[in-house]
Amino acid sequence: MASGGSEEWARQDVAAHLGWPVVHHDDGSGDSRYDLRVGGGDHPDVAIEVVRAVDRQWTETWNVVTRGGPLQMDGVTGTWVVTVAPTLRWNRLRPRLASLLRAAEDGVDITDESTSLGLVHWVRHGPLDDGQVHVVVGDYLPGGLVDSSGAALPQWVSTFIRAPARADVLRKLQVPVPAREVFVIVGGGASWEVEDYLVMLGEHRTLPPTPPELPPPVTGVWISSGLGDDHQLALRWTPAGWEHIDARPT
Repeated sequence: MASGGSEEWARQDVAAHLGWPVVHHDDGSGDSRYDLRVGGGDHPDVAIEVVRAVDRQWTETWNVVTRGGPLQMDGVTGTWVVTVAPTLRWNRLRPRLASLLRAAEDGVDITDESTSLGLVHWVRHGPLDDGQVHVVVGDYLPGGLVDSSGAALPQWVSTFIRAPARADVLRKLQVPVPAREVFVIVGGGASWEVEDYLVMLGEHRTLPPTPPELPPPVTGVWISSGLGDDHQLALRWTPAGWEHIDARPT
């Protein structure tokens, strides 16, 4: 079972998107009840179990280093994408970051000092007069590329739901309800290409090109990023295909 905050997050998203009443089904009376119910109490239309793919330290670091968006640094040319370790101390790296990148531009090997400060990768792109620094946490994609198509998402969510750690999720959805769906809140528990795709979904608005392979009894999946703007877009897949989830009302 997800935490109460996660369940309410999911309940608001589902209700806003479907326009139907969504209630908390798991009242704490046992460990076998799924989290959310759409429709009547005796004969619901949809049963939803909420689960988080969250790394707490990763999420806390992400919230700190991305606050305010890309950094604008004097004397730094080009557009930089830098990757930092989830365990770094940002107040140590931040004052040194511009000078390290300027040194890297001049061909200086900054590996030793960067590693000691939690800077694990850095790559520069054009235009040369930009001076913006984009900070990401954890894994990085070769060349600083991102997966704006969502191609990596279906396989990731399929593997995530099928993992032994989610056996309890599948057990709770073994119920006589027409639609049995999983709501996944992602925040540091997925690969960077998946995390970045979800965070940037409101900008590129692309849908994944392939369906997930969900294990029985799951018939659908909702996926929402737990990072960034609380009211960003998210996704839902059913046998009818992928669709955007409308932002929750403020």
